[in-house]
Amino acid sequence: MAQFADRIVEFTRMKAAELQDNEGNWRTHPSIQRDAVAGILESVGIVDVLMAYRSQRQGGRLTLLDGHLRKKLDPEQEWPVVITDLTDEEADLILTTHDPLAAMAGVDAEKLRELLDRQVSAVDSLAVQEVFRQLQNAAAEVEAEADKKREKEQAAKDHIPEMDLLPFEHYDYVVLVFKNSLDFEAAIECFGIGKVRYQAESLKGKSAAKIGAARVLDGAEVLKRLWAAEAQAED
Repeated sequence: MAQFADRIVEFTRMKAAELQDNEGNWRTHPSIQRDAVAGILESVGIVDVLMAYRSQRQGGRLTLLDGHLRKKLDPEQEWPVVITDLTDEEADLILTTHDPLAAMAGVDAEKLRELLDRQVSAVDSLAVQEVFRQLQNAAAEVEAEADKKREKEQAAKDHIPEMDLLPFEHYDYVVLVFKNSLDFEAAIECFGIGKVRYQAESLKGKSAAKIGAARVLDGAEVLKRLWAAEAQAED
């Protein structure tokens, strides 16, 4: 794998008010998120950095890439900040993709449930508890989808496939049962079922005749023969 460029050029601590808001920030922060982030910070403290770069659009001033909500919570709070040497164009790319890329991660419902079971009573914040509830619902949805997939796969394994027909084909059947050989031979004659020759090993080279695959008949042809025989009888 190729070595990735390290664009972090400085680490410092500074008040959030000293950082400029990014004019291109497209993320909004509803009150439930603000309260949840505040609840985590109150329970645990600061465990993450703000991201910034020197924007030419803003005269070279340090400008936020990530951390707008934390800045709004308390502009006078001192935060750890990583500073990158990104251009404005590169910063736009990070601003666009940073959160969506994280959101693309899948969910291991079992591990998420285990984490939630350990955390549900660990935080008093109602907003954080609401986040837990939403995560529990997300885990339940993932498990339900997995169950549906397993059921569908099992049903496919258990399914006995129907006879495949070409798009223009549709077969209906009438089965005729003959209780004696005389009627059977008469039907063979009536329906024009031919006998085929075959070589039987038991006959040591001699050939014999038997009814072949022509027992499967074209229904329209049978009707034609029956109608012809009926017309002949009437005459």
